[in-house]
Amino acid sequence: MLCHGFSSFEYSNSHPAFGKVPTIGFIAHVDTSPDTTGENVKPQVIKYSGGDIVLPSDNSVVIRVSENPKLEQCIGHTLVTTDGTTTSWSG
Repeated sequence: MLCHGFSSFEYSNSHPAFGKVPTIGFIAHVDTSPDTTGENVKPQVIKYSGGDIVLPSDNSVVIRVSENPKLEQCIGHTLVTTDGTTTSWSG
């Protein structure tokens, strides 16, 4: 959670599932667009080892550490991103 910018969070060790299931986090899809239906979405799941993330289906689209410095806090974590083909956009 810290790698996503949360400064604090809490959990309850009194919950019946505590210690019996793996710890996971669900993060909302924050880059949705009315320009796409959600069909043919091709997520990429990566074990992040640092550096810029080049999207595999469009090498011109790069998630840059210089523009997203909190990425450095995510080294060693599993990240889910687009493959670069979900929407067409011009910057």
